[in-house]
Parts: sequence; C-alpha cells; structure tokens
Amino acid sequence: MKRLVVASGALVAVVSVVVVYFLVNAESLHQQGAESFQDFGYKVVPLAQEPVAEEQKAPMNPDAVPQPSQSTQAQIITGLQAEKQVLIGQVAKLQGEVDAYKKQVDELQSRLDVYSAPVLPQGVTQSALLGLLNQVPELQVFTGYQKELMGVMAYREYMRIVAEYGVLLTPRKRDQLIRTGLSRYAFCVADAVDVIANDAVERNKLRNYIEKGQEDMATPLQSDLVKGLLPCKRSLDDYVARDLMPAG
Repeated sequence: MKRLVVASGALVAVVSVVVVYFLVNAESLHQQGAESFQDFGYKVVPLAQEPVAEEQKAPMNPDAVPQPSQSTQAQIITGLQAEKQVLIGQVAKLQGEVDAYKKQVDELQSRLDVYSAPVLPQGVTQSALLGLLNQVPELQVFTGYQKELMGVMAYREYMRIVAEYGVLLTPRKRDQLIRTGLSRYAFCVADAVDVIANDAVERNKLRNYIEKGQEDMATPLQSDLVKGLLPCKRSLDDYVARDLMPAG
C-alpha cells in the first residue's frame, strides 16, 4: 500500500513538471510558429513592400520575350494579303480610268486633225501626183505611156476619195493614200493598160478614152478596159475602207 502511494506521488510530480514546462515554453513556440507561417506567405504571394532584388531590376533579354503564336502570325499574314488584293483592285480600276482618258485624248486629237485639215486637196495636181508616184521604185519599170495613163487614173481616184471622205481624210491620211494606196493602184493600172492594148492604134484609142473621154473606142476594147481596171479599183477601195480610214 505504501508503494502504491509512493508511485502515485511520483507520477503526479512528473506530470506537474511537464505541465510547468509546457506553460513556460508555449509562448516561445507560438512566436516561432507565427514567424514560420508569415515566411511561407511571403514565398507564395510576395508583399508589395518586399524589396526587389537587383537581378530582377535588370532589363529583360529580347530573346526571352515570348513570340506570338503561329495562329497570330497567320492572322497577320492573312490580313496583309487581303489588303494587297484590295490595292490590286484599286490599281486595276485606276489603270482602266487612265486607258479611258487616253482614248478620249486620241479621239479629241483626231477631231482636231479633222477640223484643221483643208476641205479640198490644196496644191495636189495631176502632175504633182505623178511626180510623187515616180518616186516609188516599183513604178520605175513602166514606160512613159503606162506612167501617163496611171497618173491620170490615180489622180481621178484620189479626187474621188477626197470628195467621198471630205475632212475625215486628214493630211497624214492623204499622204498615206498617195504613197501606199494609190501607188499600188497605179502599178495595177499600168499592168492592165499594157495587157489591154495590143498595138499602137489601140494604145492611142485607150489614151484618148482615158485622158479626154472620147468614146470612139471599140466596144470590146472598152469592155476590156473596164474589166482590167475593176480589180485595181476594188483593191484601192478595200485599202481605204479597211486600213486607211480606221487607222488613228
């Protein structure tokens, strides 16, 4: 019984010592725990007043800047391509307007040429026309008789064309008519009269008929002349209608 009392007393003494130690160190443990918790908070969410380290103040490396994603670059490229197509359309529209203005300028210039051109062929005579035709190398092979008749016929066709087209036949077109259209026509006439007339008598009749309009020429010879000159006239008319007048 005494042993039990002694053991109980010893146990009470030990417990008392533990309780006293805990009470004495409780305040110290509480302070350490608060400081540890506060340090953990700083690590998770730094306070605004926390001083910034010097290495954090240094400028960022450009290579370290995050680059836009591929999808963003694709959107930029798509936008630029769309703007390019818009600009191409605007350029095409402006080019069309420029072409239209050029056409109007050409039309106005043609009208100016028409109004500035003389109504009648001033200074162009039969001898002058024949002189111009004689400058064509291809016509040098013909005889005086052939040149005489082709000069008469070419002058008549020239006067006919001038009367038909009037002021539309500008000076430049008249020059082209003489040097191209009438030179071909004269070549054709010279060949035709040489084939039609078989001797000197027929050549004289042909000359009188063409130059003076005398009608004492035999009907077969006259018919041959009409048939022989018809292709020449058709070729000249085709040149005037197809090449000369439509040209600017």
